[in-house]
Amino acid sequence: MSGFRKFITLIIALAVVWGVGFWNFAGSLNTITTVENTPESDAIVVLTGGAKRISEGFALLEAGKGKELLISGVDRTVASATLAALTGRSEKLFDCCVTLGRDATNTVGNAEEAKIWAREYGFSSLTIVTAHYHMPRAMLAFEEHLSDTRLTQHPVVADVSLRYLAIEYNKYLFALIVGA
Repeated sequence: MSGFRKFITLIIALAVVWGVGFWNFAGSLNTITTVENTPESDAIVVLTGGAKRISEGFALLEAGKGKELLISGVDRTVASATLAALTGRSEKLFDCCVTLGRDATNTVGNAEEAKIWAREYGFSSLTIVTAHYHMPRAMLAFEEHLSDTRLTQHPVVADVSLRYLAIEYNKYLFALIVGA
């Protein structure tokens, strides 16, 4: 077999392996979690990136599924009062129970920010709220940075294109290979 044929065979084999993995990844995302069936944790961490995530985090907080809420990855220009108004929540709720994390710029940063926050408040269990397609990669980062913390997943089903799902799968593979 010539070198070119070996190369083409390798490319085809890699494409098949990637395709099977992607199929399994996409199939594993069909998890719908409700506030009612999410167990209680000390606190809730919402990773920014979609309005549904933040509203779901507040629903968990209001249902008593956690005592505090960290919204990780908030833009530095967003004030608590603005976010309270946008979400229809009182500023009193923000004053007592909500922390806006402003340091994270990526998923690993979310996990690092949550670790510092959890240590500061003495939390030993967290519920992680993010989009369903993002949850596998997020959990890699959180499990690495908060290995001594009980982590509960609360995925939020979000509309996502096949193209974007493939991009997220590639990011997940990269995180698996090099570490979160």
